[in-house]
Amino acid sequence: MSNDIVPISAGTIESITARNKGVDILKPLKKDIYLKDLYLYNVGKRASEVAIASVKEGDEVILRHEKTLYDEFMTICYTKSGLSLGEVGEFDEEIFSRILDAGKELYCQVVRKGLAHDEPFVRISVTMKDY
Repeated sequence: MSNDIVPISAGTIESITARNKGVDILKPLKKDIYLKDLYLYNVGKRASEVAIASVKEGDEVILRHEKTLYDEFMTICYTKSGLSLGEVGEFDEEIFSRILDAGKELYCQVVRKGLAHDEPFVRISVTMKDY
């Protein structure tokens, strides 16, 4: 058996699957992996009123790992326009910063936003695209 690339003619995959009912043909290896819903911290201190007003439920937001002198795992959430919304909590920031450093794509969506005890809050849902 040679290792040459052989062109596939039309109907080849259909005929293979018709003959071999128990054989699975590889499908594109792309899937969305749900990771977690989380509340952002320091929304009232870090985010401007413009950033909070501009984001709506269902909007896509961005997580970025930004090392600081005091926190090497700081992960900050930004709007699509680049305005800071808040930080990922200490419990989760190391995990998400390492995932981001590994080059994985994280997609975040605003699930809920509002006021609690006169402080704004934002809750996001984090999903990883795996190929």
